[in-house]
Amino acid sequence: DWDSVLSGLLLRECQLGKDSEIYGYCNLLSRGQEWGLMPCPPSTAPDCIRNWTEEQKDVLRASKRGARLVRIQENQAKEW
Repeated sequence: DWDSVLSGLLLRECQLGKDSEIYGYCNLLSRGQEWGLMPCPPSTAPDCIRNWTEEQKDVLRASKRGARLVRIQENQAKEW
C-alpha cells in the first residue's frame, strides 16, 4: 500500500502551504487554490495526456522525448 502512504504524505506536505519544500508542486496540483480552503483539491485528470487532442499530441511528437511519451500513453491505453 505504498501509494496510500505516499498520498497521505503528499497531502500533509501540501497542507503546509508555503512552508512546504514542494510548495510549487502542491500549488500545481491544487491549481493555485489554498489547500485548507477547499474540501478536496481539483482533479488533475483533465490535464493528463490521454485527454489531449491529436493536435496537442502532435506538438509533443515534434520532439524525441515527446514522441516517446505519446507512445507510452498509447501503449498504456491498449493495455487497459
